[in-house]
Amino acid sequence: MSLRNTRQVVEDLRQHSRLIEINDPISPNLEMAEIQRRVYINKGPAILFSNPVGTSFPMVSNLFGSLDQSRFIFRETIERVRRAIELKIDPMAGLRRPWRYLSAPWVGFTMMPQRVATGPVLANLVPLSQLPQLVSWPDDGGPFVTLPQVLSQAPCSQGKRPSLSKINLGMYRVQLSGNDYVPDKEVGLQFQTVRFHELEGNLDLPVQFKLARQTGVDVQLQRFGQEDRPG
Repeated sequence: MSLRNTRQVVEDLRQHSRLIEINDPISPNLEMAEIQRRVYINKGPAILFSNPVGTSFPMVSNLFGSLDQSRFIFRETIERVRRAIELKIDPMAGLRRPWRYLSAPWVGFTMMPQRVATGPVLANLVPLSQLPQLVSWPDDGGPFVTLPQVLSQAPCSQGKRPSLSKINLGMYRVQLSGNDYVPDKEVGLQFQTVRFHELEGNLDLPVQFKLARQTGVDVQLQRFGQEDRPG
């Protein structure tokens, strides 16, 4: 079975005794991170905090706490992804061993952004203050979303439909509060302007971007978004 989101991963790990669940109230302010670090150091399993203080959202950590755990999570897909990466590194390998890389184009296509008219993300509105306020270290500037996927779209001429090739998907922490942010309206968000050639030499000009931040979605992008990749 190909696991599509974090909820499915959690259930899969639970069924195979690779997850511990903590039902006691645990504070996301330092306490949760300290538990996570101790479990990680001792090569423990994933942790599901089902009753975090101050939020109705459960929180999970240590999903990819070991190489063995990552291999288990991606046991149904790792070989297809491996072959797609091999082909990216050496495109001529597709000519030398075409049968080995038959699935690679489809893997690449399914990882491309797609335009849709609706989706579960539009079902509810959640104020930023109701999200888990995770603080991992005493000197952190505030609470962060630590493993989000940030999708940014290059600015384009008014009335022109942006190209999907002008979209960057990266893994950047999001600061929810702690600076001079307007509560429930502003966050601190990092992204790479180097991805957008339209901004070269124009960083001092006011520019509007379309940005989206998502969590709990495609676990392959979550895992490999943390790695340095070829290309």
